[in-house]
Amino acid sequence: MAYVIPFELLLLSYAFLGPLHYLTEISWLHDRKYFTLLPEDPIYLTVGSFILLFAGAAIFPSAVELVWILILIAFCTTFVRSMWKRLAILTAGFIFLIPWLGSTASYAAAVLIPTVAHVYLFTIIFMIFGALKAKSTLGFVNSALFFFGGIALLFLPQSGVQIFPSYVAAHYDIFGSIADAFGQILGVSALTVLPAVASFLAFAYTHHYLNWFSKTTVIEWHAVSWQRAMTIGALYAISVGLYLYDYTLGFIVLLSLSFLHVVLEFPLNFKSVQGVYEELRGKK
Repeated sequence: MAYVIPFELLLLSYAFLGPLHYLTEISWLHDRKYFTLLPEDPIYLTVGSFILLFAGAAIFPSAVELVWILILIAFCTTFVRSMWKRLAILTAGFIFLIPWLGSTASYAAAVLIPTVAHVYLFTIIFMIFGALKAKSTLGFVNSALFFFGGIALLFLPQSGVQIFPSYVAAHYDIFGSIADAFGQILGVSALTVLPAVASFLAFAYTHHYLNWFSKTTVIEWHAVSWQRAMTIGALYAISVGLYLYDYTLGFIVLLSLSFLHVVLEFPLNFKSVQGVYEELRGKK
């Protein structure tokens, strides 16, 4: 589906599967204290993500700098308990950033690229970590299929099929900033790579969402009180309603929730990388 109708699948997955994933994952992370060291750490990550989304554009031309600082904050909340050591790491990180201050990269791409890394790279890391722990050959095969499947979609000839061309054209620019970033990396125009990027994003997002929902027996994201389930259900209905009323409005309103769930999962991402390293080291 990601190959044949990439734009339609991307728009549908992002609108109908995305909000439920954000809400259930934040709920699941909350019950596990977000895998941070201090109780107030999730507040730092939340405030940082909203500063990046709503104030960053007025302060920095690209917000790439703020993304870097936000990642460093997440690293500190995962591994560094001392506030003085955290301050030293953030100061060193800012000094490292100085040559790149004022870069002209797309602000939207700076916000969306970490999301893409979340749904593709960190999903692969989770899958590998699970395969290592379970000693599952099939798990490694699945990880490889997901990795190479995403790469293949960036280079395969495009199908050119569009079931709803007018609807796709009306929302073409929502993910266009990511195509701009890919185009800059590859040295080609965004329009040239946009169909391939759409295929890749449709595959990565849809797989990421379905992979999460399938993990009922592994992580038990669904094991919540009926009160919380009702709250999640109501918020999900409102989210989908916004997308159905006006897709662009839904995207803008839900962007904060989407990015927040990415940022709040950074500590778990770091833990997963650490877990893969320790599993591999233990096999030597």
